[in-house]
Amino acid sequence: MSVDGVAGMRVPPHPHIGLQTVTWLLNGDVLHRDNLGSEQMIRPGQLNLMTAGRGIAHSEEFSEIVGAGLAAPRDASADAPLAST
Repeated sequence: MSVDGVAGMRVPPHPHIGLQTVTWLLNGDVLHRDNLGSEQMIRPGQLNLMTAGRGIAHSEEFSEIVGAGLAAPRDASADAPLAST
């Protein structure tokens, strides 16, 4: 797999509920896809936030990232999901 000409990793579609993920790109590119129909290319220096809310499934292809999953407040798991860069 290569997003930007550099061999990387492909994470297949997987679900999240009541979680917010933060992806900060160090090098290369990240291709984010989700079941909301979002397809975003994330570039170095950009920050990607994904709020799972009541449920989202996403996949990513990347070469090098720093990512974290943050537990959202309990009542946030009823919110609509959102992905943004």
